[in-house]
Order: sequence, then C-alpha cells, then structure tokens
Amino acid sequence: MQKPEYQALLVKASIMLSLTFVAIYSLKSILADCSIVSLNKCQDKDAEIQALEKSISSLKDEIYLIETQFSELSCPVIEAQVQQDPDSIDINLWEQGNIEVLQGCWELDWKYEMTRVLTGEIVGVSSWDVCFKGAGSIGTQNLYFEDGDRCINQPILGEFQKVNGSSKLFLDDRTDVTCVNSFIYRRKLSCDLVQGGSYAKCSTSVLERDGTWSDPSPDNVRLSKKK
Repeated sequence: MQKPEYQALLVKASIMLSLTFVAIYSLKSILADCSIVSLNKCQDKDAEIQALEKSISSLKDEIYLIETQFSELSCPVIEAQVQQDPDSIDINLWEQGNIEVLQGCWELDWKYEMTRVLTGEIVGVSSWDVCFKGAGSIGTQNLYFEDGDRCINQPILGEFQKVNGSSKLFLDDRTDVTCVNSFIYRRKLSCDLVQGGSYAKCSTSVLERDGTWSDPSPDNVRLSKKK
C-alpha cells in the first residue's frame, strides 16, 4: 500500500471512531432521560434510539473493515544503509573482482627490509606506492629507499582471482624492478581484504635467480588507499 492510501485509511479510521463515540454519547444521553416518571418521554424517543443503534452498528462494521485492511498491510522492509568510511576499500567491487576498485593510488607498508645482493647491506624502504588509472590492470609503482636509491614509474600488474570462493588480489612486478642504483627481484603479492575493508593484507614471494619462487612471506605487506 502506498503512503497516501495508508494516510487516507488512518483518517477514515479516526472519523469512524469519532462518529461512534458521538453516537454512543447521544444514546446514553437519551437513555439518561428515561425514568419511571418520564416513561412516555422514553417511548417517544424509541425511534431515535433505534436509529442511533443502527448507526452505531454500521460504524462498528466500518471500523471492523478498516481493522481488516490494516491487518493485511505489508510494509516494505528498509535495510539500514551502512555508511562506509571513504578511506576504506569498496568491499562490493573487491568481492566482484572488479578491477575498478584499484583506481587511484595506494600505500604499501611492509615489515621486511631489502638486502643488497652484492654487498649484503640491509636497506630500509622509506615509502612504496602504487597507482592505477581508469579500469586498466597495469599500474605504476614508486619505491624510495633509506639510502637515497629509488625506483620510479615501474610497471605492476593487478588482477583478481577467486580462491576458495573469495576474491583475492594479485600484484605482480612482471619483471625485475629497475631502480636508479640497483634493481629488485621480481615479486608477487597475494592480498586478502580484511573485515570492514580498511586495508588488505598481502603475502609476498620473490623470483629467485634459479627461476623458482621463494616461499611466501605471510601477511608482511599492508595495502591501503593513499590519503
């Protein structure tokens, strides 16, 4: 039932109840005048009483009909709209495996450091960001190291796959990452969205020089939208 019809039904019910109360009050007033002393007066009002009783009966039927209509009302269930944090990841697009969810820039925070192969020097990463434009699956990444080295506008592939019924994001360097003074072995990341969509946790593997992939380092990279 539409809102105007519902409101009209309420108005009609209110009118019927009001008329019923008026009729009952009038009937009581007439009966109150009846006594042994004024019996003739009561007999004169028999027709009026019968008319009021008929009116009350009719109003009761109308009210019963309105009650029946109310009991048959089916109100639509309105689901509460959950406001998602604008800085969180779009959960629906992620679960659909829609590459558009990657549009924009992302920050990657990790818990491990890079080791220079030739010198054995351990170098920390100052920042790492990845950007995707439009609905394309090829993005660019920038890495900055604590020793001043940097890797600028290097390609990275992003794609979704269904794994055990859940949508998982895979990021792939596709080749070794070229930096100003060095390079990084090709890496693959597999990312799962955490509950609430505030970020994704990623495991990483590195392509060794013998052509084999290293054992994944579990959940050592955190992927979140860049603010």
